Amino acid sequence: MLLPEGFKYPRAAITLSSRDKMLEETDHPKSVGWIEVGNGLLQAYVSVPAESMGELTMLAASDRLKIVHLKGTPLRYRRGRVHSISLNTEFDPDEW
Repeated sequence: MLLPEGFKYPRAAITLSSRDKMLEETDHPKSVGWIEVGNGLLQAYVSVPAESMGELTMLAASDRLKIVHLKGTPLRYRRGRVHSISLNTEFDPDEW
């Protein structure tokens, strides 16, 4: 965990799950997943379009993934909703 500095949960585990026809949905979902923290670990479960799952699996296996950015609600009782996720292969500290 790089940011925020001094975050109470220095480790993260993120599970990506494919969802069929997610790209065809016209209504924006309230959330695409959830986040929970405890015992020094941040855990997230995020749904992604099934059409993108192959590429995401290859990216994660290639060891090129540098940044996972989750955007969502503030944690309340150590839980929150994930509204969006972005994955990056480059990390520029000045951008963050």
